[in-house]
Amino acid sequence: MLVKKSVLLGVAASLSLTLFTGHHHLIRDVIADEVVPMYKPTLAAGAPTRRVGGGTRAAKLTNLPENLILAVVSPQSTGYTTSAQPVLYWSLSSTIDAPLEITLDYVDQAMSGNNYEPLLQTQIAKAEAGIYGISLGAHKLSLKPNVEYKWSVSIPTGNPANDVVSFGTIMLLDKPAGLADKLAKADDKQRPLIYAEAGLWYDAVTEFEALLKKYPDDTELRDKRNLLLEEVNLKVGKTGAIDVVVGEARKS
Repeated sequence: MLVKKSVLLGVAASLSLTLFTGHHHLIRDVIADEVVPMYKPTLAAGAPTRRVGGGTRAAKLTNLPENLILAVVSPQSTGYTTSAQPVLYWSLSSTIDAPLEITLDYVDQAMSGNNYEPLLQTQIAKAEAGIYGISLGAHKLSLKPNVEYKWSVSIPTGNPANDVVSFGTIMLLDKPAGLADKLAKADDKQRPLIYAEAGLWYDAVTEFEALLKKYPDDTELRDKRNLLLEEVNLKVGKTGAIDVVVGEARKS
């Protein structure tokens, strides 16, 4: 999904995608129908797919809703953050009366040494349909810079073959040059767009989710969040949860 390209008015053309007037309002106009992505991944196209979506059609075997979709809110390739203690968001398409398990660990298991337990392993008793976040800070866990981590949300069923699992990957990076200055000049509703343009997926999503709690009736803001998710093939349904995960590996 694409958004209309920002137009430069009285500012250098190199800043045309994150523009502000003297009152710091973002300007988005049409220029000859030219459009650009909102999210610009840091890695070049062709990076290995990391995200796996979880779903099940075996409702009778698992006592889970038919066509349940469990999805981490992550891009297909590794997503980036500038926060050592980010919030990781995930979505459940239907209410379930079953526990969910959330884990985080190194992608490179050699970094764990002789410790075979994940860095984070926690459970939620049950959940309604919706999008949820788990804060690493609340679990006193910090990411190391330039290290790739794998995180997952799963619904254990007692039979691993029927477990519903979705996972993605994340890496902590230093803030790009100039980012702090752009954020300082932006109002709160421009911040997620700036992070998305910088390729900082998890920061963009966190900003959107925080804003939606602050402005729950702002449909334009919600639409922009949904557009961001659609750019990585995650589509939000009528329940407010992700109910379609398009064109990727799936474990069910």
